[in-house]
Amino acid sequence: MQTRIISNFEDFKNLKEQWNDLLKRSSFNTIFLTHEWVESWWEFYGKNNELFIVVAEKDNALVGIAPMMIKKDVGRKLQFISDDLSDYLDFIVEASSAENVFSLLIKIVFLGFGKYDWIEFKGLSEESANFPFWKEALGDRLNPFVKAICVDLPSQGKNWDEFCSTLPKKRRNDLKRTLNLLQEEGAIRSATFTDYESIKNNLHCLVKLHKKRWGQKQGRSQFDDPETSEYYLSQAKKLAGNGWVQLTCMWHDFRLVSAALCYTYNDRYYYYLPSFNPAFSRYSPGNLLIKSLIQNAYAKGDNIFDLIKGEEEYKYSWAKNSVQLYRAHIFNETFQGKLISVYSRVFNWIYLRLSRINWLKRLRNKLIKY
Repeated sequence: MQTRIISNFEDFKNLKEQWNDLLKRSSFNTIFLTHEWVESWWEFYGKNNELFIVVAEKDNALVGIAPMMIKKDVGRKLQFISDDLSDYLDFIVEASSAENVFSLLIKIVFLGFGKYDWIEFKGLSEESANFPFWKEALGDRLNPFVKAICVDLPSQGKNWDEFCSTLPKKRRNDLKRTLNLLQEEGAIRSATFTDYESIKNNLHCLVKLHKKRWGQKQGRSQFDDPETSEYYLSQAKKLAGNGWVQLTCMWHDFRLVSAALCYTYNDRYYYYLPSFNPAFSRYSPGNLLIKSLIQNAYAKGDNIFDLIKGEEEYKYSWAKNSVQLYRAHIFNETFQGKLISVYSRVFNWIYLRLSRINWLKRLRNKLIKY
């Protein structure tokens, strides 16, 4: 096998067909590793960073990709591309020769340590067939990070009614009660937009709700930055043609109740960016939205409804299945690397303690950018 490092954006763009073909042949095929997803992120947020994509080839065919970049953060950090907006990340390796290809990729990453001060691997899933290789390569530097909650949907051909019968009685009753209350006061309608123009024309619904809800809850919304809307529209333009993105909105008469930007890929439906109108809180609009989206997932023939990372209490009322995600930090032995190591430990110590003190959570959310 031969390896090379791609640092030029045009060279990366030219890999699109081979990249996605390899992803389909890998054992961890997630939307967050598609070429379209990575390219969209880099076009908007890649400035001032450096591509450091390690590719492995055998007989002129692509067999492995380490989709990395060097970020000028605290020192020079090597990390996965788009790790701030991606839930699951990994090396992309040919399933039939995964161990050998993975070993080669991680070796090249470590050999490049002179070009960066530290490495962060984040979003590593215990579900990945590569996970045993990560454990062997990283040892005790691999630590639990957060869990993702997933809903297993009954096999294709079944529907929402059959799925609903598997939910706890309290969840079923709450859904029925809140739906009846809303219907007594007005008409409920929802629409799902899948083509780029429709998403472009209706994204403002999600933006409006997100600003309203998170502005009240945390003092800020990610959409306060106008570039965020531009990013999701640019991404939708790449994904919509493949049928990978959906924007769903729900109204009560003419009032907007909820909205969500979701992704559907490889039989998995990702509940990615939802929001709802705080004025409808007593009707549990988030749960009504999830009901509608699970119906969308059935319509697509998806097998898993992925509530993605985060252990919010409401998620466990829909599913008991969780997937542990891991991360690892590796620091260079240089003075700069050691200094960053100390800084990281102190920062994490403070972060963990703020996370455990309820009245400081609001302050923490304002001060720390996730």
